[in-house]
Amino acid sequence: MGRAFVRKLTFFTHTIDGRLYGGWYRLESTTDVEVQAMGFLQRTSWEGSTPEAAARRCLEEFVRQRTDASKPTPVLGEMQADLHAPSNPATGSDGSSRPTKQ
Repeated sequence: MGRAFVRKLTFFTHTIDGRLYGGWYRLESTTDVEVQAMGFLQRTSWEGSTPEAAARRCLEEFVRQRTDASKPTPVLGEMQADLHAPSNPATGSDGSSRPTKQ
């Protein structure tokens, strides 16, 4: 019987062109890793490198494809800023006014 793998997710970050991106990976076999990020799931080989290096390379290819196609790509720093923005029921996180009940 083959070697058993723990299928836990490992979080990683990767800076691409000065912007911080994040994702998760898990070992699928002795040669493959599954990479997950917002709107992205792909299996790739990590032969000849480390699982994390393969995950970073895979995420970078995804980000560059979306950037080249002028599609929005979630940046980790922007998501963190949105999560920590002060909430005010009268305004949105972008400062826009919201209707209030009288």
